[in-house]
Amino acid sequence: MKVGVGKAPKRVRARVSFALQEATDDGHCGLPVESLLRTVVKLLDVDKAIVRTALDHELKGEEVIGDTIGRRALHLPARASHAGARVAERLRALAAGAPPWPRIDSL
Repeated sequence: MKVGVGKAPKRVRARVSFALQEATDDGHCGLPVESLLRTVVKLLDVDKAIVRTALDHELKGEEVIGDTIGRRALHLPARASHAGARVAERLRALAAGAPPWPRIDSL
C-alpha cells in the first residue's frame, strides 16, 4: 500500500520515525538500515536518496539513534535507545551491589 504524502522532506522524515515505531510495536528494538530504507521507499514511492537524506536529518536531530549490534548497523527510535540504556544501567547497579530490599532471615 502506498501512502499519499508526497515527497515533502518533513513527511518523509515523519515516515522514517513512524516505520521505526511500527517495528518497535512489532517487538523489534530497531531496524537494519537497508530494511528501514526499503520500507520507507516502498511505502512512499520515493527515491532511496530522499529517504537517506530524511534518515540523516532524523539522526542529526537525535530522533533516531544509529547503533551497531555485531557487525549490523541498526537504527532505533531515540526513546527506545534511551530506555534500553536505563535498563542496562539499573541491571549493572543491581549486579554490583546489594539488592534494594532488606535481607530475609529464613530461620
